[in-house]
Amino acid sequence: MTANEPISRKRENRWAWVWFAYTGFLFIAPILEPSRYLWLATLAVFFAFVGIMWGYIRAVDEGHPARFWMIAATFVLGLISFPWNQGGSTFFVYAAAFLPFTFVSLRKVLSLFFVEVTLVLIEGAIFHSAPNYFRIPWSQAFFAIFLMTVIGGAMSSSRSNVAPSASCAPPWMRTSPSPPLPSVSASPGISTTCLATRSQ
Repeated sequence: MTANEPISRKRENRWAWVWFAYTGFLFIAPILEPSRYLWLATLAVFFAFVGIMWGYIRAVDEGHPARFWMIAATFVLGLISFPWNQGGSTFFVYAAAFLPFTFVSLRKVLSLFFVEVTLVLIEGAIFHSAPNYFRIPWSQAFFAIFLMTVIGGAMSSSRSNVAPSASCAPPWMRTSPSPPLPSVSASPGISTTCLATRSQ
C-alpha cells in the first residue's frame, strides 16, 4: 500500500456520497405534504437504496455479476415508489446512469434504456387515472424520461464505450484504488485492459 492510497480512497468515497445526495429529491413530497405513512414509506425505500447502492459499488469494484441485479433492483424500487412519491423517479435516473458503466456493449445499453423508458410509460399510463394519492401525471412521467435521457446520455459519453472493469469505472463507483495500467498514446487515460474489452 502506498502513501497515496488512503487519500485516493477518501476521495473516491467522497464522490460516491456526492452522487448519493440526489436521493434528497425523495424527501420533497413528504416535506411538502407531511404524512406519517408517506414518511415511513419514503424512509423504507431510501434505506433499501442505501443497501443497493453499497452493494452496487462493491460489486463494480470487484467485477462481480451482482451489479447487474443491483441495477434491476434500483429500477424496481423506482417503479414501486413513483406512483406515491414522484421523487422516486430518481431511481430511474440512477439505473440509467449505471448502465454505461456496467455493460460493455453500447447496443445492450441502448436496448436496456429503451426497456426502462417503456416501463416508465406503461406505469404512467396505468396510474395516470388512479386515485389522487397514487396518480402519476404525464408531465412527471415525461420529465423522468427526460432526466434519464440527459444523465444516461452524459454517462455514456463519459464512458466513451470503455468496458466497465474496476480500473475503468469512474471514481465514485470504486471503493479501493486500482493499480495503474499503461495508457495507449492514441487514447489518453484509457488503459489497454479497457480497450481490449471495448464493445464490438
